[in-house]
Amino acid sequence: MEEIIQANHQIKLHIDKTNKGASYPFTSPTFLHNAIGENQDPFSKIDDFQNNIDNKFGTKPDIAFFKFCFVDFDPRTDIDAVFSHYKNTMATLKKNYPNITFIHITVPLTCYAPGPSGWVKRSKDIIKKIIGKQNLYDFSSANIYNQKLREEYSGKEPLFDLALFESTYPDGTRALYQKDNKTLFELVQDYTNDGGHLNEQGRKFIAEQLLIFLAQLLEQN
Repeated sequence: MEEIIQANHQIKLHIDKTNKGASYPFTSPTFLHNAIGENQDPFSKIDDFQNNIDNKFGTKPDIAFFKFCFVDFDPRTDIDAVFSHYKNTMATLKKNYPNITFIHITVPLTCYAPGPSGWVKRSKDIIKKIIGKQNLYDFSSANIYNQKLREEYSGKEPLFDLALFESTYPDGTRALYQKDNKTLFELVQDYTNDGGHLNEQGRKFIAEQLLIFLAQLLEQN
C-alpha cells in the first residue's frame, strides 16, 4: 500500500505502525497496523484483536479488521472451534462498538514455490502421504475456514476475500487443486517466491484490491 500511495500522490492516506500498548489519536486519514497474537495460535490473534479495540484507542477507528497468517491453519487446527470463537468475538465487538465497521478477511493461501524448491517439497509431501506421515505444512484447512467465513458473512457484512484474489490469475481464472475429492484453491505461483509470502507482483495486486475495497466501503457509509 505504501508503494502504491508513493506512486499516486492523489491518495491522501497516512500509513503508520503502532507500538503494542500505545494509545493512538486519530488526527488525519490514517491506516494503522501492527502484529497481533502468535503465529500458529489463531485464538491468540482473535483475543489480541479484541484487546486492541477495547484498550488501545482513545478515539475508536471508523474501520477495523485483522487477518490470520497461512501458518495459523494446519491439520491440527480445530477449525470449528476457531470459527466459533471468531464469530462470537466479532458479534461482541459489533454490539459494543456500533460506530465501527468491522471487516472480515479470508485466510491467505499457499502453493508450491516456483522452481526447484517447490518440486523438492512436492516430492517430500508425496513421500509423507505414502508412508502415512502427517504433513504439518499442509495448509489446505484454510479453504475450509474460508468457506465458513463466506457462508456466514458474504452479502451480510463487509468481507474482503483475500483468498479469492490470491487464487485468481490476471486473466480471471483460478488456481485450483484436488484433495480428498474436493476442489480447493491455492495461491497463484506468479504472486510468490516461496509459496506463502507475496512477492512484488502479488503484494501490489492485493494492495490495489484492498484500497479499492476500502474506498468502495467508505462510499457506502
